[in-house]
Amino acid sequence: MPKQVNREVKRNINNFEEVLELLKCDITEAEVFCRIKNEEFPCENKKAIIVNGKYLTTVGPDYSVLPHIEALDMFQSELLRSKLDYKINTFYMTPNKSKFYLEMMFPGYKHTVAKLQNGHNDVLNPRVILVNAIDGSRKFGFELGFYRFVCKNGLRIGKEIFKTLHVHSKNMNIEGFCKDLEDTIKVGEKRLQSVTKLVDEKIERLQGAAIIEDFINEKKIMPQKFESDIKLQWMNEDLNQWGLYNAFTNVVTHKILPNNYERARVMELAIDKQFQNGLVIPISAN
Repeated sequence: MPKQVNREVKRNINNFEEVLELLKCDITEAEVFCRIKNEEFPCENKKAIIVNGKYLTTVGPDYSVLPHIEALDMFQSELLRSKLDYKINTFYMTPNKSKFYLEMMFPGYKHTVAKLQNGHNDVLNPRVILVNAIDGSRKFGFELGFYRFVCKNGLRIGKEIFKTLHVHSKNMNIEGFCKDLEDTIKVGEKRLQSVTKLVDEKIERLQGAAIIEDFINEKKIMPQKFESDIKLQWMNEDLNQWGLYNAFTNVVTHKILPNNYERARVMELAIDKQFQNGLVIPISAN
């Protein structure tokens, strides 16, 4: 039986109770049979996952289902224990409830790295993305990063600091997975402060244009069709590496993110890789 093809659905959620209600489902396992010469035999190396009475997928015998509600309960318990001030930002779930991810922000740890040309503060806000799947396609875990509020209409761009994911297996130890979340957020806060290195590294217009061409034509971190958009945005940014970084992420946010979240995430990570530790290697503009 083929796997179901699902498109992720975005929902605006305000609290964990709403999320838990949406994640409720009946998950069972069933034997898988192989047919050989018109005879059926149990497949010892496979089992089926059934959700609400409907076939979802086939997984290996060692795959251990971690129900979404258990994953969320564990994470919520740690949030309550840490007494962190958090806000649910976005919740995504596939229609067949096979996978979800939940984005949360921590307003108490936001960090202003610079002043924008329009007079607004350039604010970074720590965020955590919690993910889980019950169809074998995704691990359980979370990604720590931050949102950058890039413009006054509230559009955001994400940056990954690190992620930790655990494979579903019989030996998976979920106890303590979310321990010391507050310390983790504080580590992220320190990392945010390192972004100010980008502000201190000055770049001339021609040098920035040369770096844009190198990133796109040589390193191929974004399609070439966006080169002119990035260069145009660069003309309106501050003359430093933070401005150059913003030229890239601004185009991703406005041109790609509204239509294709997954593609935008891939490009964000490719951009971040070029700005590792808050610095890029300057390229001379001849």
